[in-house]
This record gives sequence, structure tokens and C-alpha cells, in this order.
Amino acid sequence: MKRILFKTIGIAASLALMLGAFTACSGGDNGGNATGNGTLDNGNTLTVTEEGSEAELTAVREDLIKKKEIQGFCKSDELEKMEFYENGVRTTSSEYVQVKDNKKFYYKGDTKRLVNYTDGYILDMPADWKPDFSMSSALSRFENDEVTLVVTDETEALSVYGNTDEALKAMFRYINKKDYIDANRIEFREDEYTDFNDEFKQYVLRLHLTESLEGTKSYYTYAVFYNDRKMTYMMFKCVDDRDFADVYNTYQSIFDKGSAVDTIAYPEGGNPNWTEETKALYDRLMGTDKVIWGLVNGNIEKDPLKINYPSLEMKLDHKFEIVTSYSDQITFDFDVAAAKKVYDDGRILQFTYHFAYDYENSNTMGSTSSMIDVYRGELDDELRKFAKSVVELGEPMLLRVNNEMNSDWTTWSATNALNDPEIFTATWQRMYDILEEEGANKYLIWVWNPQGHSTGPLFNWNDLRTYFPGANYVHMLGLTGYNFGDDYQWTSFGDMYQALSDYYTPLFGDWAWILGEFGCSDSSTKEENENRKAEWITEMFDCFEQNRFPNIKAAVWFNGNDLDANGNMVHEIALNRDAASREAFKEGLDRTQ
Repeated sequence: MKRILFKTIGIAASLALMLGAFTACSGGDNGGNATGNGTLDNGNTLTVTEEGSEAELTAVREDLIKKKEIQGFCKSDELEKMEFYENGVRTTSSEYVQVKDNKKFYYKGDTKRLVNYTDGYILDMPADWKPDFSMSSALSRFENDEVTLVVTDETEALSVYGNTDEALKAMFRYINKKDYIDANRIEFREDEYTDFNDEFKQYVLRLHLTESLEGTKSYYTYAVFYNDRKMTYMMFKCVDDRDFADVYNTYQSIFDKGSAVDTIAYPEGGNPNWTEETKALYDRLMGTDKVIWGLVNGNIEKDPLKINYPSLEMKLDHKFEIVTSYSDQITFDFDVAAAKKVYDDGRILQFTYHFAYDYENSNTMGSTSSMIDVYRGELDDELRKFAKSVVELGEPMLLRVNNEMNSDWTTWSATNALNDPEIFTATWQRMYDILEEEGANKYLIWVWNPQGHSTGPLFNWNDLRTYFPGANYVHMLGLTGYNFGDDYQWTSFGDMYQALSDYYTPLFGDWAWILGEFGCSDSSTKEENENRKAEWITEMFDCFEQNRFPNIKAAVWFNGNDLDANGNMVHEIALNRDAASREAFKEGLDRTQ
């Protein structure tokens, strides 16, 4: 979705988990206790504990063997070892409790058979592929140094999209199209629909992301098994051109049983290398009991503090402390002099950095993906240039990178990057590391800002959490939710953010949250919703006064409007022309600040 700020196009409407260090499933024989607790390389933590030696955890347990499950794989007396997972944890138990999250491995030679009861499938794979069930409600992951496999159950998508044809179109919206392949220097290798067996059809797509960095798993194989009742998705990534048919063609469907349990956690943490001023800003955000307000009212290079901010602030009798500005493209020049004016005026800059080549005129979905070029390391100089500007500024800044990534309208989404959220997390980490090398991170509070809590397209491989780059790379949670009463159902602030709070609190309940951009549009076409923006704003401040969402420490109102291609108003979010909304906003500020 594209927003226009006063007739100036510009602003996005807005775990891959990178768990190479995940060892809870494959520890050595320690003679007593194999534990999965601990901090991963990216700062996330695992909340699993395994009791028993490696020999006990991999012992063949007759009570768990089901002949139908090992049929075509081996005989009972040929089993070399077994692993039984219950709620994400390897266990020595031989008791199967159907309502739990159960998964099982049978081993023979250099191959093992997975029985995933929760997602309803059986699959054979090399024995050295380490499993990761830490986000079981969305996906299962298996990998070694050369291969990564992600498997998801996408059966719910069939009801979302209506049928298998529409679901597959949404799943492969861009990445199997010639224009996309050509624009991103991808080598096309295979694209085939076949009958897999009497029950399932199969779609296989093979691509190679050429000119990748050395060691990158750049060969992609996608295999989807589907009928009108069930859909299973697999994505293989490999360092070389390997055929995985001997893995995905072992697929068997079984009845789903039990409920998935996740064992991943996201601890809050700052940056020990922050300057005193940056640390003080972070501590203030963590500790404030009053919302710190900000505004989107023109990018800093347009000198918005000269007219835009004061004109509204005089009417509201309030100074907006956070000034939000955006990059129009990844090759932009950060205006240090303009940024200094923000701090000279006693304010804080929230800067939103977008990996886009030409977002002002087109968001290039289905065409060239600048994020893929960042992934290739081709835009490191641009990132270093920005880092040096941050150091030159020398002030604490909120940095919001590629917001609303869990969408199908941002060029940095997985939909536009080989259906692979790990490209997003890898480029985030690459940028973070470059800014660390240049000394910029001591001034930066990194804000991870998804769109709402659902994803587009609506598939488990695209789960919101797969975009989280790790607790070591993020310091605040950003949220975005708009009420568009015109072409969407009218939703109050309380209802909208209660849904977000219910989702995010179990994951990021110890974090400071910022509404990175948000607002409400009056409806001009639905009579029942006309002139309700003031009502929406009043209810919003009621929520803040009641401390209904204590994690929300800052909020940035999007004081702009959506225009169509002909310059006609689509959504009027700005407060400038609406006296009733301004009065409601002023009254709310007066009673909550």
C-alpha cells in the first residue's frame, strides 16, 4: 500500500530464526543431562530441558514403534536408534500422549524417518540434518552446514484462498515468474506440476540465486504436496545444485494429532556499547508511564520543523518530541544538517530506512529486489555511507528498518525475496554488523516494526516471527495499525491494539513498544462511519489514560493522507483540516500528559 504525505509520495504503509546454534536436539552423550536451555547466537533463547543421557534419549523404545510408520523404511529389528519429542523436548519417555506436540525419528544407517504428528506427515531425510522444532506452531526446520529444509503445513490456506489453485498462486505470486527471475539474476532450473500419487498432486520449483556470496545456500528447491483437503510446503536451500527428490518424494500424509508447542523466547536487552545519552533515552522509554508522542509530518530534508510541526503543535498546545523521517531509497544521502536541527530543537529522530530502489514512484513488487542485492553484499557501501552519517550526527536515534515486512506490499518482504524470510533477517544482521564496524550502533536503538500481527500472504512459512532477526539485533518492538473506515471494517483503537497486545505480550512482554506509525481515517463513503475520527481518538486516549497497554511507551501519529494515482483523497489521516479531531486530540493530550 502506498501513502501520500500531503501530495508527496513516499512512505510505506506499513524468527527467520537463524538457529544454526540450535543444539538441543543433537547433544553428545554427557552421561546425565542434555539441556536445550541457553542463549543462541542471535540472542534468542530456548526454553527446553532434556532429562537423560544421549544414549537414553536415542534408545530404541519398543512401545513407541508403529509398524505402519516404519513400513518401507526398515524392519523393527533393523532400527539403530529413535528420538521422541514431546512439546519440543526430546524425552526418554515411551508413553505417547496424543494431545501433546509429538514428533518421532526412526534411524537406520545414514537416513532417518520423521513422523510429525502435529502437522500430519512422514518424511525421510539424511540422519545428520539437525531438527529445530522451536517454532512448531509455524514450521519445522532441519539443517546441516550445506542444507536447510523448512517444512510447513499450509492446510488452513486452502480455506483462506478458496482452493488449491488460488493458494498456489498466492504462494508463488512472483518468484516463478520470468520478469522476476530475470530482474533478480535468478537461474530458472525446473517448474513442474505432476500427480504424486492417487491422493496428492505435486508442484516442484527449482531456482538458483546467482552471484551470491561464497558459502550462501543459494540453490532453492520448493516442493508442495496438495489436494483439496491438505497442503504441505517444503523449501530446501543448498550450497550446490543438489537433487532433493529422494527426500521430498518420501512424503506421506497422516492424520494431524495434538497441538503444537513453541519453545523459543525473545529476551529484552539493550546494547552495552551505547553512549550515555543513548542509554538514557532507552531507559526513559523503558520506564515512562506516559506515552511519548511523535509525528510523521514531512521528511527532515523538507525542513518540517519550520512550518509543518509548529502549525499543528500550536493548535494542540503540545510539542511532538519524536520526529519521523523516511529514506526514499536505499541509495539516499542522509541529511546530517537537517537531522541536527531536530536535536537542536530538543527532539528525537525516528528514522525509517527502506531497502528499496525507487519506492517514491513504485515499490517494485515482482521486479528487482534491492534486498536480494543487499543479501549479495552489493550495497555494503550504501550501508557504510549511512553509518558514517550517523556517527557524524552523534545523537541517539530510533532506527526503524524495513517496517511492515510481513506483508505483500513491501519490496523487502519474503514474497519478493524467494519466499525466504531468512533473506530479511540476514540483511538486517548484515546492516547491523556493518554499522557496528563503523561505530554507529552506539547511537542507535533498533526498532523491529511488523505490520499488525498477521502476514501476507497467509502461509505458515511466512509467519511473522520468521522475520525476527534476533534479540541481539533489536532493542524495541514497533507496531503499526491503522483504522481505515472507508474500505475496511471500522475498528476502534482499543479493539485493534488489544488484538496486537494479545499476540505480542507473550513474546515481547518485557520490551518497550512504539507505535512506529498509526492513525485513523474518516470515512466519506460509508454514512455510518462519517465523522467518527474524533470518537476514535477520544477512545484511544481513554486507553492510554487507563494504562490499558502498558508496553506502549511511544506513539507516532501519521499526519498525512492517502491519495490515489489521480491525486484524489482516499484516506484522510491528517489532523490539519478536521477541527473536531484536533480538539479530541488536544483534550486527550491534556489529560494524559
